[in-house]
Amino acid sequence: MSYNVLQFQDKYGLTGMINDDSGVIGVSTMKSLLTSKEDTGRLALAYDCSTVLNAKQASDLYNSGYRYIGRYLTGTAGVGAEERSKALTISEIKAIQNAGLSIFPIYQDGGYYSEYFGKTLQGSYDAVTAIQRAKRLGFTNGTTIYFAVDFDCLEYETDGLIIPYFRQINTVFNQSGINGKHYKVGIYAPRYVCTKVYEAGLAEYSFVADMSTGFSGNLGYAIPENWAFDQFFEFTFSSSPSFDLDKVGFSGRDSGCRLCENQPDFSDDELLQEAREKYVKNIAKATGYLDKIVGTELSFDNAEYNLGTIAGSGVSMSTKLKLSTSLNQHPNSPYSINISWEGDDLSPTCKSQIEAVSAMYESDVELSSLITTTLAEMAIGAKVGTISFLATPISSTVLRINIICETDSLMDFAGVVGNVSCEFESIITINTSEYGKEFNLETLSVALIVAACACLLFAAASGSGTGIIVSLLEALSGVLMPAGV
Repeated sequence: MSYNVLQFQDKYGLTGMINDDSGVIGVSTMKSLLTSKEDTGRLALAYDCSTVLNAKQASDLYNSGYRYIGRYLTGTAGVGAEERSKALTISEIKAIQNAGLSIFPIYQDGGYYSEYFGKTLQGSYDAVTAIQRAKRLGFTNGTTIYFAVDFDCLEYETDGLIIPYFRQINTVFNQSGINGKHYKVGIYAPRYVCTKVYEAGLAEYSFVADMSTGFSGNLGYAIPENWAFDQFFEFTFSSSPSFDLDKVGFSGRDSGCRLCENQPDFSDDELLQEAREKYVKNIAKATGYLDKIVGTELSFDNAEYNLGTIAGSGVSMSTKLKLSTSLNQHPNSPYSINISWEGDDLSPTCKSQIEAVSAMYESDVELSSLITTTLAEMAIGAKVGTISFLATPISSTVLRINIICETDSLMDFAGVVGNVSCEFESIITINTSEYGKEFNLETLSVALIVAACACLLFAAASGSGTGIIVSLLEALSGVLMPAGV
């Protein structure tokens, strides 16, 4: 009996951390059998927090017995007037490591609701962002980055959303051209989710969200076999100033990064470039083109990037991405969506402008809804500025479509001064001998131009190829007519 108890205590990292004698079921051991957070009064060698630490805070943590710290690579904490950066900085790394602490990096720019993991290429986007930031901060070869699943994730959501999300992350991490530092994939999640992702071969280590005792994934499940860190209690740590801290159990499987490579502080130009890239990638993710630019260092000096050509059924569409810092390059755009907010949601005015586009397909409720969703995701990703539409007939068989997202207020987007223009330009070409129709140049009204652009958006986001473009164009009365009429 005592041997089994001793094994349990060792497995859960309790040995030396609780008052119970080894091999004896005392109060602390019993609590570990009953709830996922176990005995919250036990000692801990690790912790995590969203506070950007100063030298005094880091030193106080070390003197209190902590040795490993979980810190966020990117992102903010709080909302509205209380929103603040939680992102690890170069100066903070120096303070932490000078104090004698090791860092295990966490990536969470969302991840607290299920829909986040179902967004197009979300795993790929997060993987590239995490790798690039970890490298810039100086994390050494082989460091494990923990990606957060921070909600009460049910079994069907784990199978349908979380596993595919981590497959995308692993696909990126396995590309040496992107992950030259050979960073490893970790997961932060409830016990059940951690175990499922680990058993699927998609996570090296687990950072277990055991503090959330009410999560279904923590009820009746053993701690994952690959657990490295175990979050179990939040409290206010006394320092200058005091701050919120999560106590974290430590298994010894992952010791984090003790000494990051020396890196210079982020320059204003770097922060501006990072903000512009994030703006573009957010929009590319919404339109389904993110995979075309993943791992690419983007230029904003009137640069162009080919996004590919799709062809079939007598119709082809070639698309390129045009990036610039010059705004209002298409002053004659007949329709624009002005992105605005009311609290944490798009404003009613912005939503009505989006719905005016999708309403052109009101005869097809499902299609209209999908276009609304795509445009809304673009607006949410861009956060500020405008989305404009332009369609220019080149001939009766060639139509150029431009969708332009731009802002002069990156301060509102990412806290830096600057602007950016992101333009998707597609050329739709009809082979009349194969398809038998052409564009009706006399009926390309503003409404039809906007609707044609919506076709492009939906076709790109759905990845359905030219077949859907043909169907969408034909659904718009007057856009096409028999060839040669």
